[in-house]
Amino acid sequence: MGRSPCLSPPGKVKDAVKAAIDIGYRHFDCAYVYQNENEVGDGIQQKIKEGVVKREDLFVVSKLWSTFHEKSLVKGACQKTLDALKLNYLDLYLHITCRSKRRIAMEELVDAGLVKAIGISNFNHEQIERILNKPGLKYRPANNQVSCLKATARCLRDHEDLLMSVLLQWGGRERAESRHRMHFQPF
Repeated sequence: MGRSPCLSPPGKVKDAVKAAIDIGYRHFDCAYVYQNENEVGDGIQQKIKEGVVKREDLFVVSKLWSTFHEKSLVKGACQKTLDALKLNYLDLYLHITCRSKRRIAMEELVDAGLVKAIGISNFNHEQIERILNKPGLKYRPANNQVSCLKATARCLRDHEDLLMSVLLQWGGRERAESRHRMHFQPF
């Protein structure tokens, strides 16, 4: 189980991250669009400095956001995230659309040591197949992070070797009205 700071109010994220580490969380799901990666990084760095955790104890994920999809922007977007988080590498960097040029740029991040693994987010069966069948694919997606959508059930069945993580929003009363109730059904 991981902690996503996406609903944490500004000014409270650092304390939320520190508290999460203190009670045992080691997986942090971040994104440029959450506009709080600096606070996440401050919380992580404080706990590293206190000796509570080491960097290698944590699994930090972020997402290449849609405003940085041009191949020439990918490395800069990743570096911006790393600078904000005050980290040397991400354990997993997700992309949310299926474009070959961006995929190549993401693979270059792995080669440069900025990212340990590349993942995908909310990809359906056909999008996953397109990536897996791409000629010259250097790194297979390590994970498909989904926002608990029914359409991803087929991915679970058809891609057993692809790890799946499910992002569920907990708390955040101010957004509760806009969320749909989730129902889990067997496939």
